[in-house]
Amino acid sequence: MKFVKTRTWKVIMSRLYGWGASLVILGALFKIQHWPFADLMLIIGMGVEVLVFFFSGFEPLHEEPDWSLVYPELAGMEGTGVMRTDRQVSLAAGNITISSTLDKLLDDANIGPDLINKLSSGLHNLSNNVSKMADISGATIATNTFINNVENASRSVVELSNAYKNTSEFLKHDLTLAREYSSSLKNATTSVTQFADTMAQSAVVARENLDISSQYNSNMRNVAASSQNLAENYRKHSDILTQVVDALESSASKSNQYSDQLQRSANNLMALNAAYELQSMAANNQAASSEKLHSTTSALVNSLNESFDSTRQYKQEVEKLNSNIKALNNIYGNMLSAMNFNVNR
Repeated sequence: MKFVKTRTWKVIMSRLYGWGASLVILGALFKIQHWPFADLMLIIGMGVEVLVFFFSGFEPLHEEPDWSLVYPELAGMEGTGVMRTDRQVSLAAGNITISSTLDKLLDDANIGPDLINKLSSGLHNLSNNVSKMADISGATIATNTFINNVENASRSVVELSNAYKNTSEFLKHDLTLAREYSSSLKNATTSVTQFADTMAQSAVVARENLDISSQYNSNMRNVAASSQNLAENYRKHSDILTQVVDALESSASKSNQYSDQLQRSANNLMALNAAYELQSMAANNQAASSEKLHSTTSALVNSLNESFDSTRQYKQEVEKLNSNIKALNNIYGNMLSAMNFNVNR
């Protein structure tokens, strides 16, 4: 244990105290700031501190000076039981003179026990203030961290406010577009309604025309039947007239007046035959046109009925879409109100 009393040991211990304290403070700094490898640095710092305390246990005890050399009245209070020599007594007597001289100087300077107590209390207060300065430095670090956090929060609030403003503008633009689209849909609904009414009226008119066409078709069929009956009667009369002409030709004893009347009758019959042929052709063409008109009108009525049903469904869907857009406009309005309220706050 002689090595612990040497100067080398004292130098080693002084270096160990300084470097060990540095590592301990560095580990605590890593841990406080939450830097990477903070746990490792804290473990290293605590381990070094353990080593410092371990080696400090080998330091020799502090030797108290012999205060009896300065204050002879303290002689014998240590309990050593060792008798002092004459030389020590003479030195103590000389020290008594020095002590009395020091007491006299203190009295002349008005330095009493009260002043010394005040000095002691002041030193204690200074020590307490110095110890509190570490806490103040930690509070300063925490305050700086808090200020940085507040600044970051302020920037975030500004960015959030800008984002709210941009979102509000976009929502206003969308709301305007939605209103325009709603008005367009209303106009389209009105147009579809008018178109549906027009189509309904057209369907009624087409049905009336179809009824009239059906009646006209039936009348033309009756005319065609009457024409056929007239043709049959004409054929019969033609056969009879042919027989009469043959009989007249064979009879040379007929008069010329009766021959002229028969010639007129033949001419009239030829004219009537031509007129009948023209009427028959016209009746047939009219019957074909009526059939074509009837089929076309039926197809038109069917198309109108289908279009009317489709138009009704389209109108219902447009009304549903219009109601959904109204609900969406209400939602957009509530969102804009909430966002404007948050921005104003």
